[in-house]
Amino acid sequence: MTCEAYWPSPLWIEAFDPYPWHGLVYQQADNRWLQPSEGRPAVPLPPSPLSFQEFPNYLADPALWDIGNPDPPYSQCLYDAGGESLGRGLLRVTDTETRVGGVTRKLDVRWSAEYGRTGELRLVEDGVVVASTPYDQQDVTAGVNILTSPYGGDFNTMPGPLDFGVTRQIDRSADGTRRLITHSNSYTSPAGRQYFIVGVVLVTIGQAEDGSLTLTYAVAATTSECLGAHTYSRNSDRYSARINASSGSLELTPIPPDYSTGAGIYAHPHTGTMLEETERKGRVMGGWLTPGGVVLVRCDHTQRITQSGDPSGTYAEKWSPSSTSYENQHWRVAYAREREYEIRLYSDTDELTLSGRDDRSRVAAVDSNPISGGSPTYLGSVEYADSELVEGLVDHSVESTDDSGLSFQELAILSITATAPPDMTKTYAPEPLSLPTGVQASVSATCQKAWTIVARTATDLYMSAVITPEGSEMAPKVVALPHVPFVVFNPLTLEVTRSVDHLDKTLLGVI
Repeated sequence: MTCEAYWPSPLWIEAFDPYPWHGLVYQQADNRWLQPSEGRPAVPLPPSPLSFQEFPNYLADPALWDIGNPDPPYSQCLYDAGGESLGRGLLRVTDTETRVGGVTRKLDVRWSAEYGRTGELRLVEDGVVVASTPYDQQDVTAGVNILTSPYGGDFNTMPGPLDFGVTRQIDRSADGTRRLITHSNSYTSPAGRQYFIVGVVLVTIGQAEDGSLTLTYAVAATTSECLGAHTYSRNSDRYSARINASSGSLELTPIPPDYSTGAGIYAHPHTGTMLEETERKGRVMGGWLTPGGVVLVRCDHTQRITQSGDPSGTYAEKWSPSSTSYENQHWRVAYAREREYEIRLYSDTDELTLSGRDDRSRVAAVDSNPISGGSPTYLGSVEYADSELVEGLVDHSVESTDDSGLSFQELAILSITATAPPDMTKTYAPEPLSLPTGVQASVSATCQKAWTIVARTATDLYMSAVITPEGSEMAPKVVALPHVPFVVFNPLTLEVTRSVDHLDKTLLGVI
């Protein structure tokens, strides 16, 4: 190979690897840079060769292309220039290049079925169907045909037609003959559109003895397996507290366990104890292929709410000895609420967790206002204490005392609150991940082989370690907003790169 002082594009001998530049691509100021392997200094990203105008300069979600070709002869000149000619490379995870029967072809997997219909799984080349097999959506839904939104309303599990935005190829084998494909659905929440996976299918492309192409599929995860196990439990021992005006005694009326506070039947404050726990375990978020099969990335989400109210210091007196009723009320109520959250992200290589809690305390010492028709109804004070904690991101508490008294309606701030329990005979779509108020949480994968937990406040962003096919990498980190989180895993080098570790650069991908 001829060496040149400058290497604007590959020489003809590199046609086997027409763009022999490999590594991390990023933007700094107005320039795009390539960071080669083995600690070599960054170089300006070389232009694509003229004969490969459609060649991508970088990939945010790459897959390995390796059909067994050896590396071309080593070139010191190319290496010194920041290049490296390889016998393998990277493609988009959604690309269709397939090596079958010793020939490289572009084979696209498509579905013909709409909702509720048995259709075909098709292999398409240049617009022509070259192989097909019957495809039954019931193999995926396995009887779960209707889902319920956490915010109300039912919808079909499998929308259709399947090819329009509801299927996605999330991984491919190195030769393209195996494709990992997900079916997804969505619903509208107050936080926006919520997307979730309802089926994972492994498609295999082969060749028969007569040279014709073959197409088969296997369900890697059914709808119920993708949604995970959803449970809800409630342990309620609540009472409506009121003062008997005839006797002055504190009376506690039992509240049915399934009672919703909004029904307005029982007077405030509601006291006693209540524990609620909602859990979804094993929800499928994504996955990748291995030589031996399929690895799924899953998420567990738990929310536990404990409430208690103690009115034991409450009593009543007569306004005067001649009074016939005990209307001078002295409310002494201590209310507490603890909410605990945990998000667990895991595959067979490792696991990550992010937990948080927010606690609330209200201690009231208020007495009836002696002025008839006066406002507020009760005079006295309420001590407030609130705290939020999300490991590595939020640790905040505030305490205050309010001496302005309470109206009768405001006794509700001392009450245990509850909504009606969900109808667990229904199959619910996954609820949005939650952390304490003011913290938004998500499981993120700009690259299908690099999964993280991301949490945001109004000012900061938390990014966890990263789960990859090689295990978990790096440590959690918090950076100031604005920041767009980005993570990429390079199947060539098995390296993972996070945006939070390169704040002076804009990561674009790898090549």
